[in-house]
Amino acid sequence: MNDYQIMQDIGKSKYAMVYKGRKKKTIQYYALKCVDKSQKQKIMREVRFLHRLRTPYAVQFHEWFETANHLWLILELCPGNRLIDMLQVDLKLPELSANMLGLNLLAALHFLHSNGIVYNNLKPSTILLDAQGLLKLSDFSLAMHTNTYNDPQSEESQRCKRGTPTYMAPELFRPDGVCSFASDLWALGCIMYEMVSGRPPFLKSNFKALVTSVVTDAYAPLQNLSDDFNDLCGALLEKNVLYRLSWEQVRTHPFWAQELPDADLPNEPAFEEFCAKIQEEQVKESEDTEVESPKQYTPRTRQEENSLRKSGIDIVRLSQVVENNRDKTSNSGIYRTKQGGSEAVGEFELGQDEEVDFTAAGDNNGDSQSKKYSNTDNEVQDETEENYQNENEDGDEEYADPSSEKVMYNYSEVDNVESEIHGNVEGKVAARPLSAPMPADPEKKAQVAERHEMSGRPITAFAAVQAESLRRSTGPSVAELLFFLGDLQVRPIIGNKKIEKMPSLSFDEKSIPFQPMSDDEICSIDDEQFSKHLAEVHRALGDKTPISSKVSVLTYLENLSSNAAVSDSVLNSNVGLLLIRILRETKSAPLRARVAQTVGVLVRSASFISPELQQAGAIAALTTGVRDREAKVRRRAMAAFGELLYYIVSQAETNEDGVEGQRVDEDEIWSLPPAALQVLVRGLRPGEDEVVQHYAAQTIDNICSQMNERASALRSVEVLSALISIVSSAQVEALRGTAASAMSRIVRLMPSLACQIIDKVNFQSVIQRLNDDNAKVQQGFINILNVALVQPNQRLLKSLNEQSTIINSILTLFDSATMTVRAKAILTVRLLASISPQWLSLACDKRLMPSIEKMIRDKDAYLQRCIEGLISEITELIPNLVASIAQELSKATGAKGMAAKAINPGDDLKPPRTPFSYLPIILHVITSPSLRSMALNPTVIRNLAECVLCSEIAPFHGCVEFRRVLYLVIEALSQSALVLQNHEAITANLLPVLVQTALREEDTATSGGNTRYICLRATGDMLAALMAEVNIYDPAAQAGSGSHKEEHAAAITRIIHELLVRSLFPKFSTFLTDREPVPQSAIKIARLVMERNPAFGVVLDRLGLVEKFISFCNPKTPHFSLNSVCLVRAVVQCYDSDAQLLYSYDIAQHIAVLIKHVVEERNEDFFEPAVDMLNALLYHTVAALQDSSSDENQAFWINNAEPFLVLTDSLALLCRPDNSYSTLEANLQNCEAAAQGLLLLAHLFPAKVIQSEESAECLADALRAGNATMRKRIMKMLMWIINSGEARELQGVLYEITRAVRELCNEPGVIGDLSNEIMQSFEKAMAGEEDEDEDEDEEGDEVS
Repeated sequence: MNDYQIMQDIGKSKYAMVYKGRKKKTIQYYALKCVDKSQKQKIMREVRFLHRLRTPYAVQFHEWFETANHLWLILELCPGNRLIDMLQVDLKLPELSANMLGLNLLAALHFLHSNGIVYNNLKPSTILLDAQGLLKLSDFSLAMHTNTYNDPQSEESQRCKRGTPTYMAPELFRPDGVCSFASDLWALGCIMYEMVSGRPPFLKSNFKALVTSVVTDAYAPLQNLSDDFNDLCGALLEKNVLYRLSWEQVRTHPFWAQELPDADLPNEPAFEEFCAKIQEEQVKESEDTEVESPKQYTPRTRQEENSLRKSGIDIVRLSQVVENNRDKTSNSGIYRTKQGGSEAVGEFELGQDEEVDFTAAGDNNGDSQSKKYSNTDNEVQDETEENYQNENEDGDEEYADPSSEKVMYNYSEVDNVESEIHGNVEGKVAARPLSAPMPADPEKKAQVAERHEMSGRPITAFAAVQAESLRRSTGPSVAELLFFLGDLQVRPIIGNKKIEKMPSLSFDEKSIPFQPMSDDEICSIDDEQFSKHLAEVHRALGDKTPISSKVSVLTYLENLSSNAAVSDSVLNSNVGLLLIRILRETKSAPLRARVAQTVGVLVRSASFISPELQQAGAIAALTTGVRDREAKVRRRAMAAFGELLYYIVSQAETNEDGVEGQRVDEDEIWSLPPAALQVLVRGLRPGEDEVVQHYAAQTIDNICSQMNERASALRSVEVLSALISIVSSAQVEALRGTAASAMSRIVRLMPSLACQIIDKVNFQSVIQRLNDDNAKVQQGFINILNVALVQPNQRLLKSLNEQSTIINSILTLFDSATMTVRAKAILTVRLLASISPQWLSLACDKRLMPSIEKMIRDKDAYLQRCIEGLISEITELIPNLVASIAQELSKATGAKGMAAKAINPGDDLKPPRTPFSYLPIILHVITSPSLRSMALNPTVIRNLAECVLCSEIAPFHGCVEFRRVLYLVIEALSQSALVLQNHEAITANLLPVLVQTALREEDTATSGGNTRYICLRATGDMLAALMAEVNIYDPAAQAGSGSHKEEHAAAITRIIHELLVRSLFPKFSTFLTDREPVPQSAIKIARLVMERNPAFGVVLDRLGLVEKFISFCNPKTPHFSLNSVCLVRAVVQCYDSDAQLLYSYDIAQHIAVLIKHVVEERNEDFFEPAVDMLNALLYHTVAALQDSSSDENQAFWINNAEPFLVLTDSLALLCRPDNSYSTLEANLQNCEAAAQGLLLLAHLFPAKVIQSEESAECLADALRAGNATMRKRIMKMLMWIINSGEARELQGVLYEITRAVRELCNEPGVIGDLSNEIMQSFEKAMAGEEDEDEDEDEEGDEVS
């Protein structure tokens, strides 16, 4: 990798980063893909495919490297980015673009399938675009050969069990589903649909609903699209693979602009076998249906389940498999075991582009699960520490309390958020959430999992949805976002390296008076042997043995504690009682400390602790240890006490079957003395050892993660005051973070404390904590602030007004290295915006929208939900905000019959008042790619139109700045995508108001004289977007046709025509006499209208505008521009144009002056429209001349066209190819147009079309270097000159051209034939002229 320079990152995924790079000492650029080594097998598979694929339809692979931690792939750089990125910007593509891109994809699949490769990963995120817009496939990690996955147990077949459900064919959800060419074609149909609609055809809120939709929902044809497109998509998205389009049918479908060559596809043995099985099932089902009795009505959910079952899909099992596989990759190393959550089977969130694994676990899962929890304490702790360091980047989910998977801001759930995990100790079963492992028995685990009743939470909606679906939708509520899984992590208390580094667990076997056993040996012996072993341990601890020997025995017990069953047995036996007695009675401080540590380790691992231990004085012994003089004893006792308190608080009230409401036996419930919690709180007091404080704070942090009334004593100002003191004064950063986290969890349990905390520490201190260097402190205090902002009291509102700089502190958190803090800051902005729009206005002024656009590309799920919630809040706010502005504006300006409010001189230049000051919010939203589509609706546009109308009626306070921002909003609204999305409201409401405003007699002084120009420019931009869309503007559409599409287009077209004919064009003269750039804006509109609908030429002529427009073609006029030239070209090219009328406007003189100017100045932009205009007029003239029967009419046309003769040299010069042009294509087009002009002039003036030797040389060069079209036109011109009998007058210049023609006589085809014909005609004409000369000489001799 030393040979490459990394320049910038251009993409990332869960395991990979992609950089733009350059090979050193070269100018060659590549895409450098850096992948975690854990994905080596997958990457090597991709490398093998890419290495063999040498095709323009796949990214090119160059080489790969392996470093210590990563694999590096050097790939072709595709600067066009991914197809999904294009769709997120453009929302949706026109059908023509979809046709071109779809044809490109079809060609790529054609290549792969012809070579026996099933791609199996077709989706917008794996499709790249190169610099030329060619689509290229990437990520071949799931690709496979048709002849290598016949064996169901093969590696290739297992790849059929992976994919992205949004783009997977229905048959792939079956256990025996087979990837095939047909499943690739299904994915092609999904992408075709998504390109034109902006969303996939099947997009649901959770996995179960998505699979159900894919398998059962029928294809819904898209409106405003061709029948061919809907027919193609519907056939590609056929549910039954037997009836889906074949390759032959796809490539010959009428939707495509061209037909692909036939493909010789290899056989698919596995797929053919699968199809045969499907066919048998269908036959059997039809036979069963014939004998079935009529059924009663079945609810939709049951119908869907039946349909899935008939399709061979067990949705419950499939959901469990997928969820388990997701958990394996996301929750490894968890401290507390994952238990029953709040989501139903299959109702977990699934990203639209998320790849999932459908491979079911084998029979050895139980063993592997057991092994997972047989690690030593150090190994568990190491995993804990590693995850703790990375928790900020991973969303803080790895230590989350799974029982609180749905974290709602609902205080009625105090006793409802609990989980059940069962441990078997001496025949007794008790609930133990979070602290104990799952049972090792896989069958029991499955039974428990199936009994959980959960509720799902909808995923965020796909951003680029169809225009009809882009209206305001309700996003995640504040209650869902205040706290998430990362806020409720439960971390170890004892053995937590962040609190205290513990010595390694090693002991001297010789000092133990019995034979120690390993974990495996303990698990292998029977109950009787195990009881004997515990008796030996009891004797070793109870006898008068040296303290060192007892410490070794205690260390031995700690080593065994990794096994939950052993911990249960030890604690609930005489050994547990003996440990409590030793802790209570021994006078040796080191022994007390070690016994407390052993008790804590055993409690942490145990799943059930008998209340007999409480009766033996366990709580009293540990509280006594917490008060010990020795710091080491206090530390260990507080750690063990914390673990025990957490066990007591988290005892669940469920029975063995997990059915709530049936309490566990009262004898098995520990009581929690109030004094015990007071002892815990005293551990926070100032002056206490910081390690003891940290153990106490971590205990409170863990306890308060539970919605449990047992810990209600901790929800007090006293506890919060102690924690605030720790945050302010502690020297250990980890302790400060734990204290802040505990504070936020207490506030979660009792939200009313949030405002009390802020009052106690003062608001300025809270702002300072938001800027703290400790991310955990930031997260804790922003949680407290957010809870307070949900229901702020008057003191908090007053503090907000006094400390308006808080918005700067909040926005600074957007740059935090911790993703969670960024998300919380987004939520804070949302809460502030809900209090008052002024906060949103301040945030927008501080670049809120660019920050959102930047963060919206991050993959963190919680951050995306917070952004979605903020966007939802803003989109709900915008309509009300615009409505209030329009209402206040009506009052201020006296609109709608009301009297205008008088203002003092100079008030119009002052800043706008509320609510006018909120208008910049609208501007920021409309210019934001992520918000503008969702924030706009017909109501907003109507109110904006009213604002434009009212703002010009009379001056008001701050009107200058208000109008400036308002017209910036209108300018932003005139973008093509927004206009098309809201075309009805814009056409009916906004366009008439803009035209009306532009037609006012005078610009108001306060507008700076730009109002008319801004309105005309916005009108032109909107008309350009509307008239370019055939489904919106169609002059041929007829009302009452019966077609909804055609009637809609007819209605919009009628409104536009009435606006132009009755309002805009009649006042055009006013615009043309105004100062620039108003005339140019008007000319641009006229050009647009004429190019879209040439019939408007008659309207313009009747209004006397055509003559004015023609005069603007003269370079000497002030309104000369490219728009004016293109406008006149459109008028001339109109079939209804009257050439005689055009000549009466001196158009010939203006065109002659124009072209000579263009040639002399070498202004390439004007070449095409100027010469096109000349050719169109000459064509009309030649046609009229040929139709004329009288000499008088013919003379009229020839005389009017005579000014064009001055252009012959200029046109000849344009015919000569010139490499100095900006593009070769433009040069050739200009040459062809100039040759066409000379040809038409030759019809009128054959003897004058070539007037100089320079022109002849230019034409000769054109014949030698030009293309076939240009050569044919020049040759036809020569033929016309020769056949007209004027060759004698031009013989001097024709000899130069005929030499070039003679060189082409041997050319094949038409060129050679024309060349020979010209030479024969020319030689014949010259020979005839010589004979005439000889006859004249003879006559002269006779006369003499």
